[in-house]
Amino acid sequence: MARDLAPDIAALVADLETNHGDTLERIADGMAPCEHCRSQKYETYLLLTILRRAFVAGTLRDDPGQ
Repeated sequence: MARDLAPDIAALVADLETNHGDTLERIADGMAPCEHCRSQKYETYLLLTILRRAFVAGTLRDDPGQ
C-alpha cells in the first residue's frame, strides 16, 4: 500500500514545498539548533506534522464532535 501511495505523497509534498516552502523554512529556522537539524530533521518533522493534521482533519471533518 505504501509503495502504491508513494507517487501521490511525493507529489503532495512537492506541492507543499512549492506553495509553502518559504513558510516551512521560516518555521524550521526558528526551531532548528543547527543546519543539519534544520534541513534533515525539522523540515521533515514539519511536513509529517502537516500531513498528519490534514489527514485527521480530512477524515474527521464529518464528525459532529469536531
